[in-house]
Amino acid sequence: MLREYVYLDRNRVEDFLSQLEGGVSENIRQSETATGAGLEGGINVGVARIGASLTAPSISQDELRRTTDVSLFNRLHLHLQRDDLRVVSDADNLNWSLIKPGSLLELGCVVVVSGISKLSQTLSDMGAIAPVLGKSLDGMEGFGALFGGDVGVRYLLDDKIVAYSNLDPDSMRANLSELEGECTALVRIRKVLRTGKRTPLRSVAGMKLDVAKLEDLITRFDGAPAELGFKFVPDDLIASGPSAIVTTVAIYR
Repeated sequence: MLREYVYLDRNRVEDFLSQLEGGVSENIRQSETATGAGLEGGINVGVARIGASLTAPSISQDELRRTTDVSLFNRLHLHLQRDDLRVVSDADNLNWSLIKPGSLLELGCVVVVSGISKLSQTLSDMGAIAPVLGKSLDGMEGFGALFGGDVGVRYLLDDKIVAYSNLDPDSMRANLSELEGECTALVRIRKVLRTGKRTPLRSVAGMKLDVAKLEDLITRFDGAPAELGFKFVPDDLIASGPSAIVTTVAIYR
């Protein structure tokens, strides 16, 4: 099947594939040691069984360097399909009691980019053109830094939010407008939120604010001009259950 990728995190693909095929390159080990990235205890669902049953050769450092992002992902996806990767495209088919941290899901969903991330991108674009117009946006340049540089997204099934994620800008293969809409997302569950549970999605200026303070912050954006074409909602900063906070491996169509 041919896929059009709008997001693909090669580092995570390499992490997962190296575990499945029994080979972890020295570069990856060094990167994980330096950044603390890596996997939180590995993939809890599937990896142990796959590792025990597959006889695929280890992927070498040289192979990783020469193989394209897409080829590596296709290789990973084949492994996951052999292990009966769970595909979900209907909110009614999500049994939250059975979904555990570390498991992988392939969601046939709709992607919505948070208003905070859209505003950060808009200000960045305006800052790039402002000097040409003889203007200055010095007071706004730090807005994106307040919420971190990643891109906040929500995954919806049947108009219901089922997952929240922050995307690495370096893994983006499309702009924000192209990112939104119907797609398929391969995600790894980080945390499951039960019904009624609410939790902050991100810090603000390095501070971990509670839900009440984040709600108050969102209300301060109510006066944003309609010309922006988007609104700010609590889901930009607060995750509500039943749902999951996930790490996104890839988004494609």
